[in-house]
Amino acid sequence: QLVGLNSIGIGVVLAATHALNGIFLLLICRSLARLRPGLAAVLVPGCLLGIVSPLLLSHLGSFFYGPVGSACVLGAIWLALAPSTPSRQVGAGVFIAAAVAIKLSNLVFAISLSPMMLVPWKGVPLRDWLRDCAGFAFGGLLGLLLFQGYWSYKLYALTGNPLFPFFNGLFKSPLIPTESQAVGRFVPGNLAEFLAVPVDMA
Repeated sequence: QLVGLNSIGIGVVLAATHALNGIFLLLICRSLARLRPGLAAVLVPGCLLGIVSPLLLSHLGSFFYGPVGSACVLGAIWLALAPSTPSRQVGAGVFIAAAVAIKLSNLVFAISLSPMMLVPWKGVPLRDWLRDCAGFAFGGLLGLLLFQGYWSYKLYALTGNPLFPFFNGLFKSPLIPTESQAVGRFVPGNLAEFLAVPVDMA
């Protein structure tokens, strides 16, 4: 049992958390429709297809943490698309940091989101842009502290590397070789494998 819940209660909590993917996807589509009204005809079926994605539905209520990380990424995108306020910028930073803390490979989404958050938009005053950048950076640091800080401390205390086993070329934990680990699980080996990725995912 987890936090006093039985298996049904845990499944309901996990399913509700995973269902945030659909909610954030709907909110993203609403934001895009507001910014680009001509996209409405594409966004409606796209949103529906995203909500009924077999990959998402197969994970609902399970202990897979992928849908939790993707919900954090979608939440950050939604906040980034919404009208700029300090709280939304901080929230986007917290969400994307939570996604990275849940699964380090989500770092690619943080890198993709950063230009959207940090490159000045046309017509935005310099002072407002600097405020938004500071809010996003603060949110990211806060999110990493909240969701990864304790575990990084434990990893450092146990192994000498706060990101063990990754980046060991930098931290040099004595428990594994001191070269950094390469993760090639999702890297296609050739053009045919690259073209087959959508089929494999389906």
